Amino acid sequence: MLFRSNGDGQILIVGPNEKEGYAFQIQSNVFTRLTEAEHGFVGGGSQAVFFGGRAFVIKKGSGQFQCSLPYNFLDWPGDAFGTAEFDSDNLLAIDTNGNYLMLFGKQTCETWVFQNTLPLPVSPTNSTFRIGILAPQAHICFENDFYWFGGNAQGKGVVYSLSPGGTPQVISDYSISRNIAPIPEQSDAFMYAYQDLGHKFV
Repeated sequence: MLFRSNGDGQILIVGPNEKEGYAFQIQSNVFTRLTEAEHGFVGGGSQAVFFGGRAFVIKKGSGQFQCSLPYNFLDWPGDAFGTAEFDSDNLLAIDTNGNYLMLFGKQTCETWVFQNTLPLPVSPTNSTFRIGILAPQAHICFENDFYWFGGNAQGKGVVYSLSPGGTPQVISDYSISRNIAPIPEQSDAFMYAYQDLGHKFV
């Protein structure tokens, strides 16, 4: 399960399954199961971000993502959808640094930027790469940069970083890769980051 707050008294909970989401309204103490028929919600995969006043989720098993109305987790317009445009790749994860939306597929990744347009307030940038993500929970945004555990056609089990406007950089060295390689199941990896004595650790 993944939890996100809109800062306006609502909490969004997205489960691991297809079309699995819930909204909790703190003031009224009401817990609502989100459905496609009543709310337009098709999110899942334990992925959600809050960006530009809206919640963004992925449609599990597809290259699509959708967003809610501003500060309203109970209303997901039927035309507020986007599709990863770089390649026909199912989305596994989504992240944001507050300025850009990062879409991760199994084989590709790409960034979208906030435009305040309707019905979908984001548009794709030219930052598209043939590098995917191995584990849906193994990504994080830290100090404006994106980090994730992924791979490409040349190999997998690599940790990447991406600064806005740049290109992905491999930050896992040979010794780290040797420790990762024997792990039999890498799809359930997760990632976190912290800073200590002026140094970043991922």
